Amino acid sequence: MSEDKYEKGIYFSLNHFLMIFFVFILCAFFLKDYYLFKWDVLGSRDFTEILNKGMENKKALSRGLRNNNPLNIRNSFSNKWLGEVKISQKKDSDFEEFINIRYGFRAAYKVLMTYRTEYNIKTIDGIIRKFSPTNENNTEEIIIKLSNMTGIEKHKVISGYDYINLIHKMTIIESGYKFPISLIEESILIK
Repeated sequence: MSEDKYEKGIYFSLNHFLMIFFVFILCAFFLKDYYLFKWDVLGSRDFTEILNKGMENKKALSRGLRNNNPLNIRNSFSNKWLGEVKISQKKDSDFEEFINIRYGFRAAYKVLMTYRTEYNIKTIDGIIRKFSPTNENNTEEIIIKLSNMTGIEKHKVISGYDYINLIHKMTIIESGYKFPISLIEESILIK
């Protein structure tokens, strides 16, 4: 009888071990891409170097990604952005360049907050009309697309998390890449 208890104990322990191991493998499989991306983007290596790995032609990247400027903010020598590439190292005279993508997201958020506080622009329609003027873009099409992508009516006043959602969707349109929202959330907190 004591032999049966011993065998059940081993069987029970082995089942627990296998179940825990299986859960660990599943978690590792589903989280690996997120953490590898987070390590590369938020680590010391430059995002564009990672994205370029294995690519022969760097020009294949969108301008926003090459410049670490996901919303393609226009260059302005009056703005002294945190994380901006030094003037002597700039390669693009038309658009801002940042040392990594986090500073580009931070600048994007600051631009939208300036629209909100200094110009009282608080809707997708207003933001895009200022950010993407009709002389350079199909502004109306962008407004409709962003309204559909975000699920926010174009004339609805936005606040809080809506800005992060809007930046996320604007990045897809401007740079052609879907970044994790958590990266944008972390980036806007840089002081």
